[in-house]
Amino acid sequence: MARAAAAARGREIAIAIEYLTAVRSFNRDTRLYPAAAGLHALAVMGIFGVLLNLYLLRLGHGPEFIGLINAAGLIGFAVFSVPAGMLAQIWGMKRTMLASLGVGVGVLAMGLFPLADLLPSSVQGPWMAGANLAGAFSTAAFHVSIMPYLMASTSAAERRQAFSMRWALFYLGGFAGSIMGGLLPGMFVWVTSDTLASVAPYRFSLLVTSILLLGVLWAIAHSTEIRLRSDSTTGSRSDRFPLAMFATFAAIVVLLAAAEGTAQVFFNVYLDVALELATVQIGILIGMGRVVGIGGAILAPAVASRLGNGQTVALTSLAAAMALVPLALISHWAAAGVAFVVLNISMATLAPAQYLFMFSLVGERWRLAIASTSIAAGVAGFSLMALGGGYVIARFGYPSIFLLAAAVTALGAVLFWAFLVRGKTASDIRADPPGS
Repeated sequence: MARAAAAARGREIAIAIEYLTAVRSFNRDTRLYPAAAGLHALAVMGIFGVLLNLYLLRLGHGPEFIGLINAAGLIGFAVFSVPAGMLAQIWGMKRTMLASLGVGVGVLAMGLFPLADLLPSSVQGPWMAGANLAGAFSTAAFHVSIMPYLMASTSAAERRQAFSMRWALFYLGGFAGSIMGGLLPGMFVWVTSDTLASVAPYRFSLLVTSILLLGVLWAIAHSTEIRLRSDSTTGSRSDRFPLAMFATFAAIVVLLAAAEGTAQVFFNVYLDVALELATVQIGILIGMGRVVGIGGAILAPAVASRLGNGQTVALTSLAAAMALVPLALISHWAAAGVAFVVLNISMATLAPAQYLFMFSLVGERWRLAIASTSIAAGVAGFSLMALGGGYVIARFGYPSIFLLAAAVTALGAVLFWAFLVRGKTASDIRADPPGS
């Protein structure tokens, strides 16, 4: 027993040393892009994610309208992901992110969205839908490019750790932004003498996201441009567009996204409306979920090295689905918090493995294509849950949408394993695709 424990500690120390060694070897670009992802998450996933629906609730809207506004942004994200990948292939990933359809539009869109309450009620809906759509264009350009960029700017020895660090900082930013999102309205209440039941504190808090995105622009502007090869030098499978594999992968990713998408869109609404929690409590609960994701992302390389990238994706997707079950069956803030924590640990462990897995399926020329396909499919799954979820909640209640999302993601996990992973071993699923 003691020998086994000592061996386990030895493995843990070796993994930690390997991780730290890889991180120290990162070049400037490999440091800048995870930092940009963390700041982007702080602004968009954190502050905006916490306060968007609460702002809509203060305007007097119900779950159907909230679902529609969220769906507008998500559908735009999904639709633009593939063209964003094509543009990045031709024009370069850095330029695409800095372009008018990149993070720059996001700065403007995030500034315009919370001004809706100052407009006549007849134009508020189109205004918010349009601003959310423009913001989705910028988010698509950013997320489609960042992982292929890291793939190209790292060596095989540090790639798992670079992907892990990108997602660790993503969840750290989400955690910090969630706490800030919970605190900012109260701070603006102190300044404006309004109450937390009024709209103004949420408007001013949402405007902070636009300011923070300027830091993302700065980080990207100081990076090096990278273009992926658009030709093939191998004459192998990387030379042909793998249509069947892309279609299968995309269809399964739509299913896998149901659990995370439902939680992203409706979790804070559920806490506010069904559990009647204060804004600060909502921010703390969401922040707790985000901060544990850091641990999941850091442990992801060790988990994937033992299970293989494909097996890791299948198992963590199933865990994410199961996380929604207590959220549906137990109407208590503690159950909601545990469910959100488990969901975020699962998704943080899943994300690096999923990118390494899908990049191993294609050659270099198809990396942007499969990244944009994966993002488009995932966001399509989000948008379907947002669009239909509001109506399901209005008719059947919150437990129904949580259970439905759990079932859909569980089905996706089974299909992912059956069609893409079964029969492969960890050594079969290489982290370095042909042509890298």
